[in-house]
Amino acid sequence: FFFYVVVEMRVCLLLLVALLFTNVHCGFEVYMSIDDFESATSPLAVIIPPGSSVTQSFTNSTSTRINNVLGGERDLIVTVEGGDVGNFMSASVQNGKWQSNSPQHASGFSTLQYDGIEGSTSISHTGLDCLDITGNGLADGFLLQAQATTPTDFKFYVYGYSGGEASVRQQVTTNEQTYYYIPFDTFNGEVDFTCVGAIQLTATIQSYSQFLVDTFVIGTYNPDQPSPSPSQSVLPPGISHSNTPTTTKRPNSNSPSPSKMGANVCMSSNDCRSSDICVSYDCIDGVCVSYENDSCCRSVNDCPQIECEMAQCNNGVCQYMPIGCIDSHSHPDETENPDDNGLSSGGIVGIVIGAVVIICIVCVFLGTVLIVYKRKQRNSQSTSVYDAMISDM
Repeated sequence: FFFYVVVEMRVCLLLLVALLFTNVHCGFEVYMSIDDFESATSPLAVIIPPGSSVTQSFTNSTSTRINNVLGGERDLIVTVEGGDVGNFMSASVQNGKWQSNSPQHASGFSTLQYDGIEGSTSISHTGLDCLDITGNGLADGFLLQAQATTPTDFKFYVYGYSGGEASVRQQVTTNEQTYYYIPFDTFNGEVDFTCVGAIQLTATIQSYSQFLVDTFVIGTYNPDQPSPSPSQSVLPPGISHSNTPTTTKRPNSNSPSPSKMGANVCMSSNDCRSSDICVSYDCIDGVCVSYENDSCCRSVNDCPQIECEMAQCNNGVCQYMPIGCIDSHSHPDETENPDDNGLSSGGIVGIVIGAVVIICIVCVFLGTVLIVYKRKQRNSQSTSVYDAMISDM
């Protein structure tokens, strides 16, 4: 009971600040907090690895046991579905908000699951033990406060204890803190909201974008009250109990404009840009945080050498082109033939060829000597016959 009172007081303070800008009284009573985002979940990042195809997706997830979240455990999931090799997305819960970022060309979605203590990202329909999120009629919808640098789709899922699911989509279109009231009767699907097993909230992440969520509660909306009682919190105008989710903005007067920000201060990841192609930035808690991309190259010297392929560094990505080369298997080096006594196959072939050449030279020389000898012998014989003939005359 004390936890719910503290949560209601926190939401009341946030909404009373909005009242200062609107001067309109609209009632919203908080019945239950799903997550106040005060207990942290360390940042998760997903990097698109080299050699990825456009049809592949990559996921990173973690489960954090927290006493003051619905079901006692928060599952955080980040999935990249498209983008350039080496680019990444991240998500975290810290300092009272859930945020996801894509500072580069990478897109996908980020998800929060509340389905009890089960240590996995698979939906457990029995994780919340047939929880009545209507509070026996005391609650009739979700209240979300969010902002995004680009239009972002949030999809709410409610899973029944005995099976089935219901869902509804709400788009966040502004980068100002905005309340979104989503009535239970706007959900599509067959689920008994008085016997719920799990709740999930999924948000899309576009390239070069960021979103923040700092309020996620269940309660009921009451029409305008002439003088709201102390037990009621207030909302800015524009909220109505209709067949479609409605929104209301709260000015964010304390946010600095990009022109006034310092080099390390940011409102979104778009404000963090780097001239170094291998350094990426993420805007975390208003500060630009840099990430070194290990798979990136600044020059061809950063690319690993691959046999029979020529490396090239194009836009931070190592690319390879096949080139002609001697097959190492047909001409093994001396380390592959320890029995050659230090001689490679090339050396042995050279010795054999040299020996053959020498033998040929010797044979030619001997043949020449033999021919000369034979001719001299013939000349000697002819001279003797001539002398004999002269003497007989």
